[in-house]
Amino acid sequence: MIRKTVLSLLATAVLASSGAVAETFTIGTNPQGSLAYSIGSAVAKVLTLNTDDRYLVVPRGGPVVTTPLLDKGELDFAISSSMIPAYAREGNALFSDKTYENIRVVANLVPFQSGIFVRADSDIHSLRDLKGRKVPTEFRNQSILRDFLNATLSTADLAETDLDGLPTPNGIRGVQDFMAGKTEAAIFSPGAGIVLQADSAVGGIRYLSIERTAETERHIADLIPGSSIETLQPASTRPGVDHDTNLIAASFLLLSSNRLDDTTAAGVAEVLHTHKDDLVAALGAFRAYDPRQLVRDVRAPYHPGVLAYISRQEQARH
Repeated sequence: MIRKTVLSLLATAVLASSGAVAETFTIGTNPQGSLAYSIGSAVAKVLTLNTDDRYLVVPRGGPVVTTPLLDKGELDFAISSSMIPAYAREGNALFSDKTYENIRVVANLVPFQSGIFVRADSDIHSLRDLKGRKVPTEFRNQSILRDFLNATLSTADLAETDLDGLPTPNGIRGVQDFMAGKTEAAIFSPGAGIVLQADSAVGGIRYLSIERTAETERHIADLIPGSSIETLQPASTRPGVDHDTNLIAASFLLLSSNRLDDTTAAGVAEVLHTHKDDLVAALGAFRAYDPRQLVRDVRAPYHPGVLAYISRQEQARH
């Protein structure tokens, strides 16, 4: 027994001296079943396979829960949508009671879009036609979706108060109420499973396009950090987009804090930058991931280790 203990200690010492002792890092996400959880799981898998460390997904209650934990160092990483780090640092929106200045961005990951849709045979043909109509509102448990709703409406000089709102806890419930005939519209990401269900249930849906001008693009970027207006083209995987349709676009990010060392941050950036095929194999949503956009403006600072890695890559190309 003593011999085994000594051998174990010697092995540990050898590994430690060679720098091969694996560390365990946590990645906070939304609850299991969410896209954020799936993205976090794919990232954890690829990082564990391609580094000497171990990455574990820790499902939590979304950014309201994960951001304070990340800021305090109780989580090492987190998956969030692209407006979260700016909201956290500025104390805006769902963080209106406090600022979290330790948050750092590590990587820009999978893009997504959000838009309002109606039945294909509806007499609602533009966003302005939503005035006085029954639409899900409030999104008490998914406040970011409320931001998307109000930002979309604002491009047509409307606000949530102009609707005949039906308070709903989250986007899924809003789409379910739409399918049940309780509302005339809903808001969700095109191509999502619940949207495919809605398209089948009501005999077809149609997304309402935002007017895309330089003014509306600046307006959306100001309202929702890290967002833009994107023109989606028709695709069989996106029912309701039957012609070029302008919707608000954002993305999922991998976040950390200033407590993460530069070497680890650079290593994570390198793996995510060079292993898209592994990410796609882990989760099909990464087909839309562009490693060339690993760093983009989201109105929040990136980790210095990530910036150092990108700088070295740029120098190597010249």
